[in-house]
Amino acid sequence: MEPMVLASTIGAFTLWSIKLWYTNKKPNLVFVGGLLTVTAALIVPQYATLIDYTPDSSRGLNHRYTSSAPILEVAFSPNQGATALILKKIRMAEKSILVAAYSFTYQPIAEALVAAQERGVKVQVVLDRSQATGKYSSFKYLEQHKVPTRINNHYAIMHNKFMIIDNTTLQLGSFNYSKSAEQSNAENVMTIANESKVITAYLLQWQKLWDESI
Repeated sequence: MEPMVLASTIGAFTLWSIKLWYTNKKPNLVFVGGLLTVTAALIVPQYATLIDYTPDSSRGLNHRYTSSAPILEVAFSPNQGATALILKKIRMAEKSILVAAYSFTYQPIAEALVAAQERGVKVQVVLDRSQATGKYSSFKYLEQHKVPTRINNHYAIMHNKFMIIDNTTLQLGSFNYSKSAEQSNAENVMTIANESKVITAYLLQWQKLWDESI
């Protein structure tokens, strides 16, 4: 039951019980009213704190949940925090970053991956075949900085755009890693943490893409 509905129902029963006590002197109804009031005090706060939704324009929208529920952050473009959210997750990486990208031409993200590798994070990138010879592709830059990078030509288009950070955080969405995605297009980015089944599925898919690439 929704918290407001629950509170309204308990309040109505409590007032009804008090009214009957004044008119008919029935202590058992007073007891019922008191019991319901205590129940409301215990249950309603738990419902009220279940979801904490805090907008933050510098990081996108941050959804935080209690218990072991997923931790979600979202951002958008043009110029609504999409690149900032991706860069934040790359900079937070401690062990590994696995990337699958259709279009990868945005230097700030390429530089962030190189910096992550230089501080000891294991970075691996799989790209669509179009990036092998694309004019603005980051493929050569990544190779020059010894970031393990493969080209997937197994499909008409390898249209994925996602990262897996430390095997615990997944970044995905419509956002290609490109300047136009940040500055010109209407795109979305989401990061998901604390959701092992989803992240495991993406890990398996990334490994498949990597293994079939050259």
